[in-house]
Parts: sequence; structure tokens; C-alpha cells
Amino acid sequence: MGYTQLRRDPLNPRPNAVVPLVVVGVALMCAGAEAREAYLRDVPSPFGCTTCHDEPRRGMGAPFRNGFGFDYVMARQNWSAFCQLDSDRDGLANGIELLDPQCVWRPGQPRPLGQATHPGDGRDPDQCGDGVIQGTEACDGSESFDNDCRSFGYVEGFIECTDDCQLDDSNCLAEMVTVDASPTMHVDALI
Repeated sequence: MGYTQLRRDPLNPRPNAVVPLVVVGVALMCAGAEAREAYLRDVPSPFGCTTCHDEPRRGMGAPFRNGFGFDYVMARQNWSAFCQLDSDRDGLANGIELLDPQCVWRPGQPRPLGQATHPGDGRDPDQCGDGVIQGTEACDGSESFDNDCRSFGYVEGFIECTDDCQLDDSNCLAEMVTVDASPTMHVDALI
């Protein structure tokens, strides 16, 4: 059984000196990640890192910036400079989505109270209950759509808007059928 003897490299007399450099490099990368979390204090958002970044793609490394992340950088991390912008192009300004419509919030203050929507996700303006159909809402209150079942192809009835802003057609009748129960009895049944 043989063995291999390591030969010393005259240019690198201490081959193990590379290990501490790798450890320092990894530590610096982690410190950079923690520093980015400090950016969260610059905006009144409850959404964490996904406020500015899309979800990480598998095998692709760091997550990509969304529209809000780009606007944040272009505004030099100054909330009041991009509060009125609509970074995700959903029709709602960043300040409205993050519950600061007047853009008066400043770093160090508590976040505004309420149900914020995501300023970097155009599919998330779902503010069910505000009377405006938006995002994935099919309705938003009884005044926001024609609730006559006939408008939806049914025979009769009324469609209702659920608490989660979806249409409920359970009160609509699809068709009328006549059933003869006996020679002297006539019954109309609703299907």
C-alpha cells in the first residue's frame, strides 16, 4: 500500500492559508445579507425581503428585484421620493398599498396599521370590501355588478357577492322543467 506525499509549493508555502480567506469571504457575504435587511426600515412594509425581491428561483442564486425594488434603488432609498409611484402597475400607488397614502411615514416610526397590499406584486391589490373590483376579485359589494342571474345565462334568481369578493350563483335557477306526478297533478320543478 503506497501513499502520496504532498509537495510544498514554493509560491504558497502555507497551503492551508486559503481556508481562513474563504471563511472571511463567507462571513462578509452573510454580513451583506444582514445589511440588506436594514433596508426594510426604509419603507413601511410588512412583507420582508419580498417587498423588493421576487421569490428566489431554484438554482439561480439571489432573487431578482421587482418593480418596487427598482424604484427603491432609483429613489436612493428615500420613501417619500417613490411613495406616490405605482411600482407594480396595479393602479394603486405604493403609499396606498402600504397604508401611507399621504406619504407622511418616516423611518423609525411604527408601520401604519391595517391590511397592506404588496407594492411589488401587481396581482395583489385585492382590497375586498372597498367597492372596487380589482385583482382577482369577481365582485366587490352588491353594487359592483349586475346581480340578475339572467345576465349570466340562468333562468331566474339573484347572484350574490361573497365576503371574499367572489360570485355566489347558488340562488340561480338553471332551467324550469315540468314533471307529471299523476294524471291529475302537475308539478313545476326548478333545477
